[in-house]
Amino acid sequence: MRRSSSARFLALGVGVLVCLGLSLWSHEDPASVTSDPGGESAVVSRVIDGDTVDVNIVRQVARVRVMGIDAPEMGHDGQEDECGADAATASLSNLLPVGMTVQLVRDVAAEDMDSYGRLLRYVEVSGIDVGEQMVEQGMAEAWYPPSAAVPGRYSVYKQEETRAQASATGLWALCPWLGRSG
Repeated sequence: MRRSSSARFLALGVGVLVCLGLSLWSHEDPASVTSDPGGESAVVSRVIDGDTVDVNIVRQVARVRVMGIDAPEMGHDGQEDECGADAATASLSNLLPVGMTVQLVRDVAAEDMDSYGRLLRYVEVSGIDVGEQMVEQGMAEAWYPPSAAVPGRYSVYKQEETRAQASATGLWALCPWLGRSG
């Protein structure tokens, strides 16, 4: 009896060590852990502004808010456009022309939708992060709602924003602020 208890204890210990070893061996980069690998294919049907697009997913139109960025808003309900809204919209339209196939990648640490019912997704074209490009070009800033989890790609976006702002790239040369920082 004592021998089988020791054998079971040893087997349990080895099992724990093997699992621990596998866990350490397969450790992933934190940014990749928060992203849904592969994402979902969609086709751009309309660019709304510098951070929002309509896409077709399996014959249904969905509105997508590009995760982790904020661009100047186009005027609506009698309000004027924010500084640079036209340029930001044009820039996103150049990156995402109507008819282009994109990958919508969910940040599993974040909400699925925002308070307006828009899907919150990173948007990629051939593996290139469109949100990061918008920030790099000075057409958007790194942003997320204060009540939300920090997006997995936020630190990269923030670095790009700092560079764009320091070099007065894009709208940083024209506008005192972009998106919500004003």
